[in-house]
Amino acid sequence: MKIVAFILCTLLPLQIFSQNKIEKYLDSLDTEVIRSSSYALKKQNEISQLKKNLETASFLQDKYSFCKRILIEYSKYQADSAQYYLNKWYEYGQQSKNPKWEQEILLYKAYIQTLRSDFTNANHVLSQLPDIENIEPELRYLYARIQFERLLHINNLAENKDSSLNIRIWNKYSPYISPTDVYYSIYYTSLFPHKMTDSIYTTLKTEAERAPNATPQKAFLQFCLSHLYELKGDMEQSFIYAICSAITDIQMVNNDSQSMLYIIQLMSQYTEGKDQLGRLYKYTQFCSDNICDYKDLGRSLQLIVIQNQVQKMYKQFISQKQQRYSATLIICLILIIVAAGIAYASVRRYKKKIKDITDVTQDYQKQQALISELQRESKTANDKINALEAEIERKNNFYIESLRTQVSLVTKFSQTKKTLLNLITTSQLREAKKLLSDSLLNNSELNQLYESFDEIFLSIHPDFVERFNKLLTPEAQITLESPQKLTIELRIYALVCLGVTDSISIAKLLNYSPQTIYNYRLKIRHSSIIPEKDFAKTVMNMYKDDLADEEAQSDE
Repeated sequence: MKIVAFILCTLLPLQIFSQNKIEKYLDSLDTEVIRSSSYALKKQNEISQLKKNLETASFLQDKYSFCKRILIEYSKYQADSAQYYLNKWYEYGQQSKNPKWEQEILLYKAYIQTLRSDFTNANHVLSQLPDIENIEPELRYLYARIQFERLLHINNLAENKDSSLNIRIWNKYSPYISPTDVYYSIYYTSLFPHKMTDSIYTTLKTEAERAPNATPQKAFLQFCLSHLYELKGDMEQSFIYAICSAITDIQMVNNDSQSMLYIIQLMSQYTEGKDQLGRLYKYTQFCSDNICDYKDLGRSLQLIVIQNQVQKMYKQFISQKQQRYSATLIICLILIIVAAGIAYASVRRYKKKIKDITDVTQDYQKQQALISELQRESKTANDKINALEAEIERKNNFYIESLRTQVSLVTKFSQTKKTLLNLITTSQLREAKKLLSDSLLNNSELNQLYESFDEIFLSIHPDFVERFNKLLTPEAQITLESPQKLTIELRIYALVCLGVTDSISIAKLLNYSPQTIYNYRLKIRHSSIIPEKDFAKTVMNMYKDDLADEEAQSDE
């Protein structure tokens, strides 16, 4: 079914199509072209299985059936292989002495030669057969279809169609195809496109939707619908159905496909651009490979015409591209000349100002260096001021906390003294004696006093714990339970750091026995990473080195 006649001069430009929609279908076609080799491999595997069945067949009837199936598979795939198995099939037919088989074989032989546009040999084979009225009844449908296929191929190649011949062939052979058969509507539409009715159009569209995928019927129906939409003036749908027909042909490995040629012809006439040229080349090469494999003389001639159109389109594209390049080159030359003139004038102005700019730059660099030096000195002064302010604030806090603690103690002693005086005045000697026997400071008040000491000490030496732990082994590291509260060991050595080194004085300050203080100090010395005899001295000098460094920096 090769209908090129409907590629008429009335085609509307493809620019009116929905480009996005057409592009989507073309992308699908590109994908199927890439997959065509896998479809061919699958078909070849199916044929190989049939060949194995043929080799193992014992009965002539089985050999005849398998050979026929192989021929049908090759009929639109590879014409040479189809011819080979046609001859083999013919041998089985002669062995059977069955006239019906011989007629069927000759009909398929004429059918294959018709698909290849080999009309001379096709006519010679048909001449060996009786007229259709004398053909076996079961074969008359095939005989009629061959006549219509032959007529369509002739019309494709003929510049002027013989309408009277179409009528004669239709009147003679259409009675052998049922009006309900899909091919009846297909052939009628192909031969008499201007006599299309709504019922035929509806039938074809319904049958196309219901036809199984990857079958000749679906591809044929889609191609005819493309023709019908073209006659209605809907070129977008015509192009889409042509693409769908080409996709179906690829999926069923139909090398006798007219739809791809039609797509190439449309694209060569109504599209432009580098991308479309690439597509056209790919599609043309794909058609060329199929035609070579199938050895189709008729489509070879059509492809030559289309290739000339594609070549002409490519030359036009190159010519337009060269024109654009030439225009661009001229514009660039003009811009270069203008830019050169502007650059020359700018250079002259630049040379006049370069000396002034150099002098200003040098002055600026000197001032920048002076400013940088002033900034460094300012930063150093600010750092010293900040350090002094921090030191003043720290000492102020220390004095305030010390004053607060002393006032608290003096207040407590005054209250105790006043209470004691009242007791003696009122002759409450027992209560006065009891008050004198009690400690002036209870445990909570002592703890408050020590916590005040801890807080003041850590505010002055915030890194004391970190420095102290550096003198101990890893397993003896001391962790504070509260950020501002020292442990008894740390409190002992805080006093050592302040210069109180003998255990008796420390015991009096911390309200412990000298032995207890000694035991704590001994435990810490045993965990030291430095010699035990140097431990107390190291702690006592812990911050003296920092003071020496500060004094040295101040001197500088």
